[in-house]
Amino acid sequence: MALDRDLAAFCEALPKLRELARRQGLSEVLDDVLKKVRTGTPVADQLPRLGIPVDELAGQRSGAPGIGAPPEIGVPGLHGRTAPEEYACPEGQCERKVEREPGGPLPRCWIFDQRLLRSKT
Repeated sequence: MALDRDLAAFCEALPKLRELARRQGLSEVLDDVLKKVRTGTPVADQLPRLGIPVDELAGQRSGAPGIGAPPEIGVPGLHGRTAPEEYACPEGQCERKVEREPGGPLPRCWIFDQRLLRSKT
C-alpha cells in the first residue's frame, strides 16, 4: 500500500485547520473531507474544497519547530538522559513521525482521533 505523502502534513496541521474552518463556516466541509480521507481518498484531492492550494502542505512536511530541550538534571555519576521515543500513525496511512520525550504527553493522530503508536526500532 502506498502512503499518501500529504497525509502527515495534513494531520499535523489539522488542529489549526479545525479552528480556521470554524471561523470561516467550513466545519461541515472539513468533517466531510475527513470522512473521505479516512476511507482512502488522497488528501490533495480534497484540499481545494477547503480553499487550500494542493502544494500548500509541502511546506509543512518538515514539522513544527520544537519548544526546546528540557533542562538537564544532574545526578552525580550519571551522564546523558533517556532517548526520546518515536511514534507513528496508528493506521499506517502516513509517514508522520513524532518524537516524545519520556514522560511527555502521548502524541495524537488528528485524522483518525487516536493516539500515535510507538515505532518499533
